[in-house]
Amino acid sequence: MVPTPLGNLNDASPRLKEALEQADAIAAEDTRRTGRLLQQLGLPKKRLLSHHDHNERQSAAGIVKLLEQGQNIALVSDGGTPGVSDPGATLVAAAHAANIAVSSLPGPCAATTAMAASGLPGPFTVWGFPPRTPKKRIDWAQNHTDWPTHHVFYEAPNRLIALLEVLAAEWGDRPALLARELTKIHEEFLLLPLPELLAELQSRDALKGECTLVVAGQRK
Repeated sequence: MVPTPLGNLNDASPRLKEALEQADAIAAEDTRRTGRLLQQLGLPKKRLLSHHDHNERQSAAGIVKLLEQGQNIALVSDGGTPGVSDPGATLVAAAHAANIAVSSLPGPCAATTAMAASGLPGPFTVWGFPPRTPKKRIDWAQNHTDWPTHHVFYEAPNRLIALLEVLAAEWGDRPALLARELTKIHEEFLLLPLPELLAELQSRDALKGECTLVVAGQRK
């Protein structure tokens, strides 16, 4: 399990480079993107195995066979830590079931990076991407109104305002942090109560970039 930079290549650790260089093959969410990463880091070309949401189970079975043959496989996502709201858990579980050693390197993770910048103390829950349809999104928010830990979401920029509209309506003025384009040139942190964060984003042109949203849990 090899975490890759969220955007800034300087976050590529020596252990990351060593793991990718020593791997017999690399299982990647997007093989083209991983190929470019290897080139940017000055690492040699590798055999790249497609491993994403739509082929995860089939791909995991094939990778386990390679591992059983003694090959060293590195697993990466498009950015951040694989298996955290990205493909990886199925493969890791299959490897454990086959008594194959699994090693996980520490490294970049959007959820923990945003959470650290929020100033919200205490435990948190990483939900990944919230429901997409309006009704499911509203039902989810209502069912989690009393959830005690802080919430961390990933969301596409074109759906973020719709999510904030629901959260502001259901959860009121809880503190929220938008972390956008983490570690990249246009990185931005906005810490505001939910209604104010919504109003700020509604006043802007089309939002761009990868978004991580932290919302405070239910106050006691």
